[in-house]
Amino acid sequence: EANQKALEINPNHPLAHSNLGFALIQQGKLDEGMVEYQKALEIDPNQAAVRANLGGAYFQKDDVDSAIRENLKALDVDPSFALAHNNLLHAYRAKGDLEAARRHCQKATELGFQVNPEIAEELGCGS
Repeated sequence: EANQKALEINPNHPLAHSNLGFALIQQGKLDEGMVEYQKALEIDPNQAAVRANLGGAYFQKDDVDSAIRENLKALDVDPSFALAHNNLLHAYRAKGDLEAARRHCQKATELGFQVNPEIAEELGCGS
């Protein structure tokens, strides 16, 4: 695979770790993918997309608090990163914090993210 070849050439390439993490998660290898995301963040902690993807992986593992933590870190890096807002709406909704979910739903929508229409209607944030 191209990402593994890139890592053989340069093991400190954060994008290759991130891409490999994404590919592993797509193959159902959630834990292995998360390790690659964490390696990418060790090299460059200021990657909003990798933080949001790691947060999404935590959410898939039902670790909602870690999902929230990583997506908030993504927003520290880039407050207009719509995917992180979308991830947070789902995480806060899962925790029962509908006000926070609504806020992030609204922000994701304002930023052009296609929020699930049924959830947007449920939260009253308009999609």
